[in-house]
Amino acid sequence: MRQHVWVGAYDSKVTFHKVRVGMTSGTIRRDSITEKDREADLKEGLVRLVGLKPTEASSDFHPAVANQNPIFAHRFGENWPLITRDFKTCDDFYWACAPSRVKCSIPPGAKSFSVVAMNHGSRSADFIVEVDGQRLHRSGPIETAVIKIDVPPKAALLELIVDSMGNSTADLSCWCYPRFHTVAANKISDKQLDGKSSPLKFTVAAHSVGNGAFVHNKHWDDRMKTASVVHFRDALPCDEYLYAIANSSTKYAVPEGMNRFTVIGYNVQSFHVKYEVLANGKLIYQSPQAGIVPIDVSLPPKTKMIELKVDSLGDTNWDHSLWCYPRLHRK
Repeated sequence: MRQHVWVGAYDSKVTFHKVRVGMTSGTIRRDSITEKDREADLKEGLVRLVGLKPTEASSDFHPAVANQNPIFAHRFGENWPLITRDFKTCDDFYWACAPSRVKCSIPPGAKSFSVVAMNHGSRSADFIVEVDGQRLHRSGPIETAVIKIDVPPKAALLELIVDSMGNSTADLSCWCYPRFHTVAANKISDKQLDGKSSPLKFTVAAHSVGNGAFVHNKHWDDRMKTASVVHFRDALPCDEYLYAIANSSTKYAVPEGMNRFTVIGYNVQSFHVKYEVLANGKLIYQSPQAGIVPIDVSLPPKTKMIELKVDSLGDTNWDHSLWCYPRLHRK
C-alpha cells in the first residue's frame, strides 16, 4: 500500500499512541468509516458497505479490501479509481490505444486546438501533440490531461500521438472532445472544452493503434457494451470502494429495513468481467460484460444477506475489479 504511512517497531515492546502527518502535496483520502459516520448514515437511511465487516469473503488472488489497492497490485494502477457517484460518460471520444498516432488536416481559420487525453488503465502513457512535425505539447505519464495549443499560421497537419513509455500493457488511451477553435488557446473557455463541436471540423485522415481498433464513441469489441469512458470532469478519486479481483465473492449482513442496493462496477483494465448481486443466495442482478456499469436494484423482502460476486468469464488477466460507492438504502 504505497500511499499509506506505516509506523512500526522491530523486536521491541512499543505502543504508539498518536501520529501526526504533515501534508506537503496532493490530497488526503479517508480509508475508514467511524461509528459516528455509521450513525449519521443510518439517520439518512443508508449503509456504506466499506464501513461493514464482511461475513464471508473469497477471491482467486487477494482477499477483498475496502479503500485500498493490495500491495501486489501496485504495478496495475496504484492510484484509486477515478469516478464520482453521479458520473456522466464522455460522448465524443476516439479509442487510440498506445502506441498510436492519429493524423488530421487543420481546417482554415483554426487558431487553436483543445483535447482531453485519458488513460485510466495503465495510467502510464505519454500524450503528445505535433503540428507539421513540430512538438507543441507533451504531457508525460498521466491518466488525464487537458491540452490546449495555439495553431501556427498556415499549419496543415495535426498529429495526436500516444507513447506507451516502453510498455503498452493496459494502455487503454483515448482522445476526448477534440476541438479546433477560432480564438487563441488562452481564450478557450472551460465550456468550450466539451461543448458542441465547432464549425471547424475535426476529421481523421489516417491512424495507427497499438491494440484493438481505432473507433469513435464505442469500444472496439462489440461485446463490451459497458466499456464507457468517464467524463473527465467526473474522473475524480473515489473514496469509497471495495477491491475484489475476479473471481471473487463477498457477503454482508443486511441491516433491518434496507430494501435497495446501489453501486458502480468499475474495471478499466480488462473490461472482461461480470458483476453479480445475490440476495439470500438468489441472483437478483447480473451485468453484461463490463466495463463501467452503474447498478441499482431492489432487495426482496426479508433480505438478510447480500453477496457481491465478480465473474472473470474464464480469463483472470487484468481483472482488477472494484465496487465503487457500494451502499444499502432504506428507500
